[in-house]
Amino acid sequence: MKSIFLHVCFLMCYSIHGQINVEQIDIYRDVYGVPHIYAISDKDAAYGLAWAHAEDDFETIQYTFLPSKGLMGLHSGKEGVIMDYLVVFVAMSTDS
Repeated sequence: MKSIFLHVCFLMCYSIHGQINVEQIDIYRDVYGVPHIYAISDKDAAYGLAWAHAEDDFETIQYTFLPSKGLMGLHSGKEGVIMDYLVVFVAMSTDS
């Protein structure tokens, strides 16, 4: 079962990456550090924007992602467990 899951994940990652041509994405920064993304399609430009955002502020992306997976408690201790609990509580209250 685990190997099937890994194969499916690999195929999904390969198909997503296969759709983006990173060689056709150009990210230029002006003198103020503002990224200007040039790409063939909107999909490629969105990928370039995400890449530029990750270069600028990966720590915030990480801190936003951890509570959504219930991993903030492992990273931040007691304060993180409270965030994990609140995320699960809100998700459960919106399901009904």
